[in-house]
Amino acid sequence: MNNMKRIPFEHLHNCRDLGGYACTGGMIGWHKLYRGEVPSGLTETEWEKMKEMGVRTVIDLRSLMEQRAEAYEVPEGIERICYPLQQYELQVNAEKKLSEEELIQLAKASFGESLSAGYVKMIEDAPERIVCLLRTIADRLPEAYQKRNPLYDKIPEELRSYMATPPETMEGFLAGAVQRNYTGLLMKNGLEADTIEKLKQHLIIPL
Repeated sequence: MNNMKRIPFEHLHNCRDLGGYACTGGMIGWHKLYRGEVPSGLTETEWEKMKEMGVRTVIDLRSLMEQRAEAYEVPEGIERICYPLQQYELQVNAEKKLSEEELIQLAKASFGESLSAGYVKMIEDAPERIVCLLRTIADRLPEAYQKRNPLYDKIPEELRSYMATPPETMEGFLAGAVQRNYTGLLMKNGLEADTIEKLKQHLIIPL
């Protein structure tokens, strides 16, 4: 499993090691931070594999609606922390089934015109939540494990562009983050220089 981007699990798709990416000062170290889908189907053996990978904290970024729709428990030795970054909820599991057009309107209200715009909205609407998330990661690395939206395969095709994350989406978002000085925005909302230094020390390997 050394330096593998995609970690194979039978009951957990798209689990990836976030190491190996180039960044200012070097690259993100391997086996520091993982992301994946909801681990609701993991077996006891697979949870033990998580522990062997060093996972001790699961950070759930899903909306409250998503957490209700697909709940799960973590085993002893792993802590779960919830930071719902999504401020609007797609009511795909509501008793009154919404039409596809209604779902699209909800997605636009939540994300804007694209997922990249949705990331911007999450940061600018609630920077204090991002600050709390960064503090948690800084204090708990290499124990953090992040998840993505579990409803991707259950939503209409027209909405999937809001959930997928191709390289150009992230490149556009990161370029905009620099232009909008999100570091300054987060520091105005409580992000300490000490937290930034912890993240650098934990995550970055000089090259």
